[in-house]
Amino acid sequence: MAIWSALGYDAVLLLSGIQNISKSYYEAASLDGCTKLQQFRYITLPMVSPTLFVVLIMRLMASLKVYDLLYMMVGEGNPALSKAQSLIYLFYRESFISGNRGYASAIVIWTVLIIFILFCNKAPGFLV
Repeated sequence: MAIWSALGYDAVLLLSGIQNISKSYYEAASLDGCTKLQQFRYITLPMVSPTLFVVLIMRLMASLKVYDLLYMMVGEGNPALSKAQSLIYLFYRESFISGNRGYASAIVIWTVLIIFILFCNKAPGFLV
């Protein structure tokens, strides 16, 4: 459900990135004898990569903080809850339902470390 709810927004972002590519690049490539696949590989993909990077980062952050969908769709009594929980849902369950606040704090610290490692490797200029 989360994928389908974000698909339209991501498609609009990627479409705007593709529309910002100048047609002169494709004209020059076709005059040089490039196929459509080569045009995609050497023109479209490099020119859309900043937009694609932003979309992937936004989806990664959204996937790490999934809570509401699990809370609404799976529920407490469902036996599939242990297979479908995210870190944030685990934090909620341990902190507010079980009362294990120390374990819940460790979950949050590890989540922040995971986010820090993922984003600092992908965006080296982030800390500068």
